[in-house]
Amino acid sequence: DRLGIYFVEKGASQRPSKVIYDRAYSAIQMAKPEDFNWDEIFEYQINNDEITILKYISNDENVIIPERIKGYTVTNIVNDCFEKNSTIRSVDIQAKVKNIPNSCFFACYNLKTIKFPDSLKKINTGAFLGCERIVEIILPEKLTHIDGMAFYECTNLEIVKLPFNLKEIGSGAFNKCKKIKELNISRNVDYIGYDATMQTFSKRTTILCEHNTIAEEYAIKHGYQIEYTN
Repeated sequence: DRLGIYFVEKGASQRPSKVIYDRAYSAIQMAKPEDFNWDEIFEYQINNDEITILKYISNDENVIIPERIKGYTVTNIVNDCFEKNSTIRSVDIQAKVKNIPNSCFFACYNLKTIKFPDSLKKINTGAFLGCERIVEIILPEKLTHIDGMAFYECTNLEIVKLPFNLKEIGSGAFNKCKKIKELNISRNVDYIGYDATMQTFSKRTTILCEHNTIAEEYAIKHGYQIEYTN
């Protein structure tokens, strides 16, 4: 079985790093829901024909959160579901969930890759806090809210693609992510949190934004380098 590989091209100056994933025909990419015994992977509850994932109980490194289990639709994941799990390396969220709850992947130190569902609208407080091996995140276009400390201390995170429809970024969301060279923040963002004891972004990050936007106002007020996109 093929495990898949990825390539990292290190950035220089204003050129960001780039990650290319090759998962074609890998074991995880070819797997089907019926190939798994879900009772050995998750604790979950069924309510009104919908499933809520309560806890991850497997030792597998590569996690799939499926769209359906035993014919029931997976709609929710509870807080702290994967908290402090040092085994998992990758997570593929196929379930059409609308939010990733508080501290869901808190301190998953070996988590490297995360695939988000297109349905995702919100990433809650501390969801990926301390996931220090994640290098890249590509967030879906329906995402509108990133809560405080969502990616705090993701110390190897280099590439972040924020969606155009994003509206809010909470305090400390990307604090201590010192390898992020730049963040492109769209004009639709109407709130960026600020705490006197905790910057929302690393001071090493350049803010890419348009004139007369909340992102520009935030960057000027708090002393960030700016590059204009219009």
